[in-house]
Amino acid sequence: MNFYDDVEIVRLADGLVQATVAPHDGEQVDEVLRLCGFTLAPEPGSSSFYLLSPDLPTPQQQLAAGMAATLLDRLGYFVALAPELRSGRIEPGERRAAAARATSPTTVASPNAPVQQPPLPAPERPVGRSR
Repeated sequence: MNFYDDVEIVRLADGLVQATVAPHDGEQVDEVLRLCGFTLAPEPGSSSFYLLSPDLPTPQQQLAAGMAATLLDRLGYFVALAPELRSGRIEPGERRAAAARATSPTTVASPNAPVQQPPLPAPERPVGRSR
């Protein structure tokens, strides 16, 4: 946990999701973590460690951890959330569009490459004069 974080939420090596709370943070953090499904760690003297149920599937763990991080952030706490616990929904169409942009010749080209301009239209013939 960094010295500037109030709460750090990570997945431990055994798969458990743990929230570590800085010693100076108290009731409000406790309420939010419990609201999001965390429980105080069963170890004696571990008043700053909270765990999510190991029975929760990964998407629900991500949702609970993300909700806790968002709520605490909105309350003004500094929260570190492990990248593997971040959840984001990307629709299939957005994935295809992002993939197309990533492989498009215009995005792959060098930034210093000249931009091709569309061809200029052919000049119009002047209309003949009538006398």
